Amino acid sequence: MYRFIFCFLFLFLHSSAWAAVAIDQSGATDNGAAQAGTVTHSFTCANSNTLLLVGVSIRETTTTVTTLTDLTYNGLAIADATLVTSFTTPTSGTRIVTVYLYYFKPGAACNGSANNLVASLSVDKLAVLGALSLTGVDQTTPVDGAITTHSAGTPTDPAPCGSVTTETGDLVLCAIALRNSGVTVSAINNGTQTWQDVTTDNTPASDDVRGLGATTTGTGGQVIEYNLSTTAEWATAAVNINASVASTKKRQSPIYYNLLDTLLRRLS
Repeated sequence: MYRFIFCFLFLFLHSSAWAAVAIDQSGATDNGAAQAGTVTHSFTCANSNTLLLVGVSIRETTTTVTTLTDLTYNGLAIADATLVTSFTTPTSGTRIVTVYLYYFKPGAACNGSANNLVASLSVDKLAVLGALSLTGVDQTTPVDGAITTHSAGTPTDPAPCGSVTTETGDLVLCAIALRNSGVTVSAINNGTQTWQDVTTDNTPASDDVRGLGATTTGTGGQVIEYNLSTTAEWATAAVNINASVASTKKRQSPIYYNLLDTLLRRLS
């Protein structure tokens, strides 16, 4: 009997992992060739345990940082959203680009139908809006480990996101705001692109902004790095998204080992 119980508990406890975070939908749009106060993207999401992440990349032109006055999706507003992190480069003087990263726990708002995701800006600016819906996300603590990096007002290449600590089953996302429509991303190291768009002012191209999002998985510190076609000014925002069930670290808790030890002693 003890041997049967031991085998059952070992298989159940050792193999029961939280479901991995999975990508549902992704996409992006920009607000065109002229500065505007909103960016609108038609987006469809569905399924349970969904998290909707929103990245906004803005081309700044003054000393004032552009803020989001509203962020709406199918009945949800910015009051329902959580700001993960944001950054503007440089930190003083005339600003270059700003990146925002928000999330919704959308619930019934993700109903499998196309709905408008709208970001409203405090002033008219060129901007890119990216969206990523994920399933299998922990609804109690959806994200952790948010970090920003930037070019410090000096054009550089590549553009590495900050190191984000993650576990098996989790997912890391990094959004970037990149100055200049003429600068492209030639490769993404340790990541897969989930969205990309660029404004098209082109007078000159350096007035534009390119926005991208990329994801990766793994364990320990993960760094997504954007390789650029040439040096540019940029800012990134990265975060870890937690899976909806126990990670390997949590699964292998002292309780787990105490149960195994007790059963082994009885069998010996």
